[in-house]
Amino acid sequence: MGAQVTRGVVGATIGLALVWTVFYLTGVWWGAALAVLLVYEGWTLINRNPQDTISEIVRAFARRQLLLPWLSGLATGVGVATGYVSNPYVIVGIALLQGHFFFTLDEDK
Repeated sequence: MGAQVTRGVVGATIGLALVWTVFYLTGVWWGAALAVLLVYEGWTLINRNPQDTISEIVRAFARRQLLLPWLSGLATGVGVATGYVSNPYVIVGIALLQGHFFFTLDEDK
């Protein structure tokens, strides 16, 4: 029981830090949208259903649609080139998420 409480407190602390960071870096509207995704991700981590986290869903989709990683990189490049995405921390966050989603596709093999 104690380990579960500790895991919950640590997870909630990390989640709150992520939500605060997202709001700070992206503003209210993007922050709210990303906070909803973080809450959903938290729910998928505690509900114990297999293959339902955002990462697993994106990876499964990317395995079937091989253009998804390419289009994601293209969209990021266009966003940076046009100045729509100009915060360097947001750019690094996007790059890290792309690496997490797409460069780990072969981990199951």
